[in-house]
Amino acid sequence: MSKTNLSDKANNILQSWLNGDRLPHAILLEGSEGEDTSAFATKIAQGSLCTDLPSARPCEICRDCIKVAKGVHPDVIFYSSQGGSRSLHVDLVREIRASAYLRPNEGRYRVFILENAQNMTIQSQNAMLKIIEEPPNGVIFILICDNKSSLLPTILSRVGALTIASLDDAHCEEALTVLSALFSGDEIKALEILCAYEKDRQGLLNLLTQMKLQVAQVITQNGSPELSRFRQSLGALYLTKIYDTIEELRRSADGNVSGLLLVTLVCSEIRGAEDGL
Repeated sequence: MSKTNLSDKANNILQSWLNGDRLPHAILLEGSEGEDTSAFATKIAQGSLCTDLPSARPCEICRDCIKVAKGVHPDVIFYSSQGGSRSLHVDLVREIRASAYLRPNEGRYRVFILENAQNMTIQSQNAMLKIIEEPPNGVIFILICDNKSSLLPTILSRVGALTIASLDDAHCEEALTVLSALFSGDEIKALEILCAYEKDRQGLLNLLTQMKLQVAQVITQNGSPELSRFRQSLGALYLTKIYDTIEELRRSADGNVSGLLLVTLVCSEIRGAEDGL
């Protein structure tokens, strides 16, 4: 089955940042487990340190690009967390903040890459917020997470967010159809599609992931024409509530909720999202 690479959009945004020499000082990469967010973070680091012309960055052949690719550039610092919230504790974030004020060793920037940023505690996130709000010159922070809803709104408002994902064309088209039907009030049409996933838990999870991404694109005014026409009538607040609702449904899809109940909940919860506003 052919693939729709949603990372193409992230690549285009990154290239526009690099071309205009206006790379954000803080970038958030959101991608599901298994997506190549770490490789994309490496590409951003290469782009920020590349010595070629802005329009050609990252060239991948200059000394800095090669060092970043090999993981030996002294100005690119990785922090990885696999052990839950305690592994990105506030003391570590404070160390990162202190290190951010050191001058770059070789390049124009010091690049800090934090994997599994969703594992930061509230205290850790508040500590990170202080350096993101008033960053020193020559520093770029790249936060990698599987779900940005686990991060504080104050952090999300201060980062350039990119979604890295690859999903098949079928899920893309079905997500558009389901959302368009629900936004139009046609729950029967939406249920006809969703009922096919009653016994396909992984398929439903993939469909919900695509639906979440589609709503996120509408919120940022980069969505498909099929859904963007609903933006003005529904409003950004309602769409944000739908985004959060879909994420809650994705979590339920990972649990023991029955397939029939899940597909029913998708319709009722999305249609009733405005009740919680």
